[in-house]
Amino acid sequence: MQRAYSFTTYLERIIGLGFLMFLVTLLGCSVTALGDKKMQVEVDMFSGRPNPHWELTVQESQQFTQRLQSLSTHQGEGAVNEGLGYRGLIVRESGEEVEGDREIVISNGLIVARRKGKSQQFTDKNRTLEKWLIQTGEGRLDDKLYHQISKLAE
Repeated sequence: MQRAYSFTTYLERIIGLGFLMFLVTLLGCSVTALGDKKMQVEVDMFSGRPNPHWELTVQESQQFTQRLQSLSTHQGEGAVNEGLGYRGLIVRESGEEVEGDREIVISNGLIVARRKGKSQQFTDKNRTLEKWLIQTGEGRLDDKLYHQISKLAE
């Protein structure tokens, strides 16, 4: 038995495909190209001294891209933390300048992907992506700092 698709089903698929194309354009490269590059994760927590950071492997970068793409867009108000102490994570392609034009900010359940002055927001329900990224820092960050950050993201 064939299922009859309604116009709205096709419309939903077209809108979903359009959103995916927008995301790929926003991030500035194809999903494969982004996933084939190593990425750097920076812990946004210090003022007056450099923030700790580590590099994701190519495989971890691919996992990050897949996890990011699985998130839903953020609806409503939201802002990243801007106070003192742990504010969240900043993900960039390795080799990008600190003030580069492509970055993904992950803070308190909100993800903001920025590229050339444009941004798209996503919801990180239960801070799953943030916690996963922090776990990738184990063994790459100072142990005391790693455990401190792990507790803050709970």
